[in-house]
Amino acid sequence: MAEWLSGQGDEVDLVSSFFGHFATLPLLAPRPGLRYGNADMMRRAWSQLAAAVLLLAGLAGVVQAEDAAVSAPSEPVIRADMDVGVEYVLTVDGVVVDSTEGQGSWHYIHGHQQMIHGLERQLEGLHVGDERDMTVSPAEGYGEVDPTLFVEIPTSDLPPDTLPTVGMVLRGVNPDGKSFQARITEIKPDTVILDLNDPLAGRTLHFTVKVTDITPIPSK
Repeated sequence: MAEWLSGQGDEVDLVSSFFGHFATLPLLAPRPGLRYGNADMMRRAWSQLAAAVLLLAGLAGVVQAEDAAVSAPSEPVIRADMDVGVEYVLTVDGVVVDSTEGQGSWHYIHGHQQMIHGLERQLEGLHVGDERDMTVSPAEGYGEVDPTLFVEIPTSDLPPDTLPTVGMVLRGVNPDGKSFQARITEIKPDTVILDLNDPLAGRTLHFTVKVTDITPIPSK
């Protein structure tokens, strides 16, 4: 309950008495001889005090929110031109065909076509520590099987001392200096059929991925 004052026209710094600052609020004290004073005046005074308290609380909340916004560092997110580290396991038809287990994170630069499109697209927007199961269709992976990439060559063109068998994988370098691999799919008396498609062409890929690092690449 408010404490009554003696005299008339006194000022009471009610807000300062609670918070140590703010403008004073004029309160008229009750006339001598009256027990409760002027009720309307007191109601108005307490209304002003309540409004001041709410204003101060609101201002404090705004300041705290602004301080938090300024002090909280932005969390890195996967986007173009970020050096991204990931750990992953790749399975095809239930069989693990590739994994970073025991090798540490694999790094790439996002947006620079250093990985298949379907996986890069799903990594966009993730943060460090995020883990996802991702499925990549052949169209967004290594493409569909291209019949024109089955070629027939003379057995004599194989590397020396090679005894061809179906399923054998051969590695070489094309005239442009790029490495390639080919799989023998059929053997004829004097020739062999090579499949130059990527081994994962036509396959649906299942990745389990964890983001370990996100770092902006230095500007040139």
